Formats: sequence, C-alpha cells, structure tokens
Amino acid sequence: MNTVIAILIIVTGSSSMKSGDKTGVWLEEFAVPYLKFRQEGFKVTVATIHGGNVPIDPSSLENAKPEWKDAMEALKNAQKLSTVDTSKYQAVYMPGGHGAMFDL
Repeated sequence: MNTVIAILIIVTGSSSMKSGDKTGVWLEEFAVPYLKFRQEGFKVTVATIHGGNVPIDPSSLENAKPEWKDAMEALKNAQKLSTVDTSKYQAVYMPGGHGAMFDL
C-alpha cells in the first residue's frame, strides 16, 4: 500500500509588527520547501491561526521568482489551524519571517 505523506505548513497570519512595519511570512522560506514537498508527491496543507489570506513580508517579494507562483497561490486560502486534524500529518513545517514572532 502506497501511503501519501502529509505535511502541515503553519505560517503566520500577522501582517504588521508592533512598530507598525509590514510583515508576514518570508516568501522564500515558504515557497522553496512548499514546492519541493509538492514535487516529491507529498500532500501539503497550509494553515494559520485564523485561516484565510496569508500576508507576505513585502521585503521578501523583492527576490520573488516566477516559479513561486503556485506557492503564492497556496497562501490565498489557508486553513484555520483549529479545524485541522493534526493526527493526519507526518510532519509540520513552520517557515520564518518576522510575523511568526507575533502569532506563532
């Protein structure tokens, strides 16, 4: 029996720091692993504390690559973490960015 490995990626939902500066997930830290996990055939779910659209740190967009388009699409509708059955996942990955300091 071929079991598909499922990976839960938990990202920040925070879009600003206490200083008021914009933040979010650091795109490269999300996109590169997300695409690699998908390339390897893993099932990938993206979640935040509140679900919905994931903010991307604007500074990380400066080095965005066209091949990250699918990863950026995955950030548009994250699951609400409390609705995710975590027992169905073999791994959890939490990418960085300053936003993670405020809600993860």
